Amino acid sequence: MVDHCIIRDNVSYGIELATNIREVNLDGCLIEDGSAEGIFIGRDAANVTIRNSQIRMNNSWGVRLAEAHNVIVSGCEILDNGAVGGVGGIWVGDFVTGCENVNINNNVIGNHDTLDQDIGVKVDAGAIDPMIYDNQFVLVQTDALDVAAGVKFPRISGNRT
Repeated sequence: MVDHCIIRDNVSYGIELATNIREVNLDGCLIEDGSAEGIFIGRDAANVTIRNSQIRMNNSWGVRLAEAHNVIVSGCEILDNGAVGGVGGIWVGDFVTGCENVNINNNVIGNHDTLDQDIGVKVDAGAIDPMIYDNQFVLVQTDALDVAAGVKFPRISGNRT
């Protein structure tokens, strides 16, 4: 369990959880101003919970998942990520790798830069059983939700812009 950490001005990922990492809980963390993703979860990482954290002003996605399983992102502020257009809050799937049982709920997701063409939550084909509910999307310029065809059993409800 990692409580109340501050990760700032990182050269790569703020936090990378990869290659069979199991049982990680991040609570009350601040991850900002990174040159890549704020948090990368992949390569068969599982049972990861991110709660009550601020993930902001990273140059790529706030949270990116690739081959991740049983991930919860809840009660977080994921804002102003993606210095390059077309990225943004949370990316589930990473094109060809599947993610399973991802739960994204009760977050504030968006971008205050009205010139950026960002996406709130992107879910690629191959994802299985994503749950995306009760999130507040703020000033998202392109899509609050971008769910690809081929996503299996998506459950999406109660999100608002």
